[in-house]
Amino acid sequence: MNSSNNTRRIVFVSRQLGPEALRSAQAISKLDGVLLFGIGESASDTKARETFAGFVRVDDPHDANRLIDAARRLRDKHGPLEQIVTAQETLLEPVALANEDLGLKGMSVATVRGVLDKSTLKATFERAGVNTPRAAVLVKSDNATAFLAAV
Repeated sequence: MNSSNNTRRIVFVSRQLGPEALRSAQAISKLDGVLLFGIGESASDTKARETFAGFVRVDDPHDANRLIDAARRLRDKHGPLEQIVTAQETLLEPVALANEDLGLKGMSVATVRGVLDKSTLKATFERAGVNTPRAAVLVKSDNATAFLAAV
């Protein structure tokens, strides 16, 4: 590991550390110069404990205030943090809120909200010239037939 001045302290947030989330965390922890910490509801699995240099348990990782408090505890104990990340879509907004509050790198809350709102995202892509699949709200079978014929 690099000297502590070059170490990037990254925090990985996950509600539960199931196999997919754990693989994501392990991939991040293997990056050069990264010291990985975790925030979530639990990390009782041995592999999970081995993946993180420190872990803070929170009752609800969807609560940005709890994430901010947990990140501050990690920072106070281990040194300055670079970024908070997640692999779970439902946690993108609270992670962005925490990054903004703590002055860390990461997507802005406005960007995350724009990405999570699929109609806004699609409109953004279309303005940029990126083809997107056609979509429609269908309430009758006749509407479905007409939509399929148009597409």
